Amino acid sequence: MGGSSAIHVWVTRPQADAESFAVPLRQQGMMPWLMPVLRIHAYPAPADAQRLLMQADKIIVTSRHAITQARAQGLSLPTAAAWFAVGRATADALLPDQLRVQLPEQQDSEGLLALDGLTQIAGESILLLKGVGGRSLLAEQLCHRGAQVTELPLYQRQCCLPDARMVDEFLQAAGQHWLVLASGETLACLWQGINKAQAERLVTQCQLVVMSQRVAERAIALGWHSDQIRVAASASMSGLLATIA
Repeated sequence: MGGSSAIHVWVTRPQADAESFAVPLRQQGMMPWLMPVLRIHAYPAPADAQRLLMQADKIIVTSRHAITQARAQGLSLPTAAAWFAVGRATADALLPDQLRVQLPEQQDSEGLLALDGLTQIAGESILLLKGVGGRSLLAEQLCHRGAQVTELPLYQRQCCLPDARMVDEFLQAAGQHWLVLASGETLACLWQGINKAQAERLVTQCQLVVMSQRVAERAIALGWHSDQIRVAASASMSGLLATIA
């Protein structure tokens, strides 16, 4: 696919995620460019992590990476707690544990906060399984509703530099150019990892697929026009593919 009708998709996800995302893109006749701008690293759980899990009334998981790291660090996932996942991929990561997981239609912090199970929560113990930093809105609103909220970070993201020559080749390729951004942090790392000329070309010729309106607003602040940006109906693979198509 080198012609003017080609659809080139810059996949910014960490390497393992990017490779799984590339397969259906190729099946749909698109050309994925795997240029991660983030790496995932383990974050050691505190000594009382298992106790926190067992004592929680409700557990919210904000990323499948948190589940991967929980297992890697030998933590058991309690069946007695009510479980909530921010998105389909995160909920699917919990399937082997046969847990009953609630999932919002709008797959972000606002969607979680709208779930019935997280509205009347005064006095309840809620544990957030997450990465280092982020999700401040979620924790603040749960506390405001009277819950006792504890955060348990199990991984951290770090920016990494995409290959500058590969970025130039992507921008010079004939056809449509799409950029998939999962979070505001992804956008920030991308912006740090490219030079000024590349940033100018991205803004002028790339269409964006983002996971939330918040990320769209950050992109607009960097120079993209609103008509270049599409907010995915869902963070699932089918939702992203449908948005690009």
